[in-house]
Amino acid sequence: MFACLNRITVFWPRFAVFAIVIGASLPAQCWGHEKTVVAIYNDTSCENKGVWRDGIFAIKAMLTKYGYCHHDIAPNEINTSQTLNDSFRMIIFPGGWAGTYNLNIKQSGFRHIREFVSRGGGFLGICAGAYFACDVVIWKPDANTPEERYDYPLNLFEGIGKGVVAGIKEWTAPTGCASGITRGAAMVMVKIDNHILPIGSSRLRMLYYGGPFFDPLPFGNQPKTVKVIATYMVPGSPADGKPAMIYFRYGKGKVFLSGIHPEISFDDCTLHRDKKTWKFMDAVISMILSCTPHQQH
Repeated sequence: MFACLNRITVFWPRFAVFAIVIGASLPAQCWGHEKTVVAIYNDTSCENKGVWRDGIFAIKAMLTKYGYCHHDIAPNEINTSQTLNDSFRMIIFPGGWAGTYNLNIKQSGFRHIREFVSRGGGFLGICAGAYFACDVVIWKPDANTPEERYDYPLNLFEGIGKGVVAGIKEWTAPTGCASGITRGAAMVMVKIDNHILPIGSSRLRMLYYGGPFFDPLPFGNQPKTVKVIATYMVPGSPADGKPAMIYFRYGKGKVFLSGIHPEISFDDCTLHRDKKTWKFMDAVISMILSCTPHQQH
């Protein structure tokens, strides 16, 4: 139902080979961590598949390049495990289809995720993973389709995730590509708050693929604590300056939600990595884990 639908297949083998070459050239050790750091939600072995395969492969390539230990975690593991904090320090929910995540994760799983974060774990939601964490989702794929409103159960963010973002690319609008991402995607410029996340670049181009902007609910207890890390730059649109990335505390843990994709870029109908956005993603993960960003480039 929401954002980052699993449409890309034609570029998967090419990117996979590229990412495998990256991983093969790197040392096997992780950066001094005594246990697996990052869990990556992966439902591709389930009957209901929601994760965008190209996105998850790019995430893994980025984590490998920067030396993070990582491990897939399936919905059943989340639903049944009450000790996520014993194994992981952070969980990533990639882009894909948030409505399917809500089918695969049960009430016990939602509770386990909230407990994991509140006890000190980190949560990074990208595109559909960001929708998944919101209390309310508003979905309007194009100007001619009525707005739909959904109450989502995870509720890490007491606010609204609203998409698509006006002025970038409607979900039904063609990209001009004959294959791969044929609709709904475009590169967009975002403005980074370097006071919160000092990465050296105040503007970055990233892939937009149906993700949200964020708006805290007036009755929630988070508005004063939510920090806007990046805003959409869409001149002339009512979405210009809207939050594209937010960061906040949840209990003892940290949550970072991104309406755009820092893990993979899209130009000339081709998926590719971008050193600047990977460096940005490393800084985000380092902030969540409260450690110093790695110096690889």
